[in-house]
Amino acid sequence: MDPCLFISPTVLLVLYVDDCCIFARDPKGIDSLLKSFNDDGDEFNWEMTIKGSVTEFLGTEMTPVNCTNGWKLTQRGLMDKVLDATGLTNCNSNATPTSSDGNPLGKDTDGEPFDEDWNYASAVVGMLLYLASNSRPNTAFAVHQATRFTHDPKALHAKAIKHICRYLKGTLTDGLILQPARRQCYEC
Repeated sequence: MDPCLFISPTVLLVLYVDDCCIFARDPKGIDSLLKSFNDDGDEFNWEMTIKGSVTEFLGTEMTPVNCTNGWKLTQRGLMDKVLDATGLTNCNSNATPTSSDGNPLGKDTDGEPFDEDWNYASAVVGMLLYLASNSRPNTAFAVHQATRFTHDPKALHAKAIKHICRYLKGTLTDGLILQPARRQCYEC
């Protein structure tokens, strides 16, 4: 169950704060819903602006994936911004978002201090969290490990962020695939 997903027999609506995307097999369903929103706007004192295509919503690019009849969600612009912020625009890539030793990222109390030109908390971890929660859940474990140290990052934690960034560099075109559930037809 998703509190931001509304489904009717003709329309699917995804809501995020004050933005929404509306999908329907028949455009008449969307037209009818938008008309009802417009008609109710004065009564409930709100305004509606129609932006058009859903190819980019909240910085997330949505492209159809024909072989699955679904959508691929990517955030290339945000990944480029993270790489730029960390100075890793032209870095080599990593095959995984975490180190291969299998150990969780530790506190490193006596470790070397954080000495980077970028802001650990706001510039990088915030952007990486947004990526992990929207289009790159495959980075969630590594990102959440790094966020535990935003109050006192060390050089080890900067290294972990850079490792995630190198993984993103090698997977810039990857994203989350949303595929509608296939209904079983028992009459066929």
